[in-house]
Amino acid sequence: MWNSFEGYYQQWCRNGHVTNKDIGYRQDHTAGVCPICAESIVFRNFVEDDDPSNCDRVSLDQFKITPETTTKDFKCVDGVWEHITRTVFGTYRIPTNEEIKVLRQNNQNK
Repeated sequence: MWNSFEGYYQQWCRNGHVTNKDIGYRQDHTAGVCPICAESIVFRNFVEDDDPSNCDRVSLDQFKITPETTTKDFKCVDGVWEHITRTVFGTYRIPTNEEIKVLRQNNQNK
């Protein structure tokens, strides 16, 4: 009999993009590549959603290098003006093992 499982990985790529990869009990746990820039995933943090005392999620605010920005503009395509939206994804530095340890301890004390 299989147990229920829900969770995800917070993943940092070489360029500092952070994405979440949902996983289930029998799904692929390989890191793969960044869906934003296709660079290698260089750091992952596992977060288990099933555990009500879960303290594994890392708040990204203190690791932010550049914020995500979105701009809206118009562009002429074949004589027709179209709305376009450009998103520049934020980047984050990879937390050290010591920082992760402290964050988890702080979360458990809340």
